[in-house]
Amino acid sequence: MKPDAKGGRKGKEESSEEAQDGMGLDQSPSAIKVLLNLSTDALKVEDTILLKRLGIQWKVKALDFDEFDEIGDRSVRVSKSAGKSRLISDDKLTNVLMVYYGSVDPNLNNVELFKKHGVSSTDPVGLVKKILLPGEIAIIAGVITKLSGFDDIFSRFVEATGNL
Repeated sequence: MKPDAKGGRKGKEESSEEAQDGMGLDQSPSAIKVLLNLSTDALKVEDTILLKRLGIQWKVKALDFDEFDEIGDRSVRVSKSAGKSRLISDDKLTNVLMVYYGSVDPNLNNVELFKKHGVSSTDPVGLVKKILLPGEIAIIAGVITKLSGFDDIFSRFVEATGNL
């Protein structure tokens, strides 16, 4: 017999066929079966935002782990106070970098964009700040955050703490 959600035993035994195909008594797929069938394309999540000021559709994507890691590394700085050093995360810089890495169309890695706006091609932060307003950056970064899987975590935090 198989334990039920409350720790007791169900009255019906699971057949060996059900166990092999990853389906339990409730007919929902097991986690391992879902993961075995998961395509790498499942991580390629995209969405489009209308930027009214510019009159364009801005296509964004979920960040992959390497991009997320790079943003984390680049948006942390050392603060020295009273002889002590501590790491501080710069949320505004995080948002700007999220927009840079998470934008699909327009492709913000376009050399012509950097030239047109007088920004060095090694300064993606400068480019994003030159072409977008702070509110636009926040909106785009918010959508990228949700696409990257943080919407549930953020929602649960707000619900649990009552804080934004």
